[in-house]
Amino acid sequence: MVRKYRVAGVLLFAGLASGAAKAEPYLEGRFDIVMKESHWAGEPPLVDAFWVFEQDDGKRRRSHLVHYRKDGRLNIGYYDDVPYDGKMYWLNDWYRESNTMIDWNTFSYEYELQMAGMPKALTGKGLCKINEPRTRIHCTIGGSVEVYEKKGK
Repeated sequence: MVRKYRVAGVLLFAGLASGAAKAEPYLEGRFDIVMKESHWAGEPPLVDAFWVFEQDDGKRRRSHLVHYRKDGRLNIGYYDDVPYDGKMYWLNDWYRESNTMIDWNTFSYEYELQMAGMPKALTGKGLCKINEPRTRIHCTIGGSVEVYEKKGK
C-alpha cells in the first residue's frame, strides 16, 4: 500500500516538474510594421512589412520577415531554426544575419547584404527591444528604426 502511494507521488511530482520546466515562448505570432513610428535615414524603402514567429524560445528562432519595398519588390528572410549564438546564417540567397540574446527583452544582430552588382557587401548592426507584454518589437539599425506590433493572438 505504501509503495503505491510512493509511486503515485513520484509520478505526480514528475508531472509537475515537467510542466514547470516548460517556458513561455520568447516571441510568437504575427507582428506588423507600424509605419508611423518607423523611420529610415533618407526616404522610406518600405511600404509595408510583417514578421511571423512560428517558434522562438529565446534560444532558437523559426520565423519569416517580409518587406514590401517601395520599388515593388518583395524581400523575404527565413529564420529556419536559427540559434541566438552570434554566428552568421543565410536567411535567403543574398542576406545573412547573426543574432545574440542580451537579455529576455533584448537581442542584437549583425547583417551582411550581398546582392548581384554590388561591389562589396553592405554590413551593419542592430538592436531589438521587446516590451514586457511581448506585443511590440523596436529595432534600431544605424540611424533607422523599425517598430513592429503584434496583431491578434
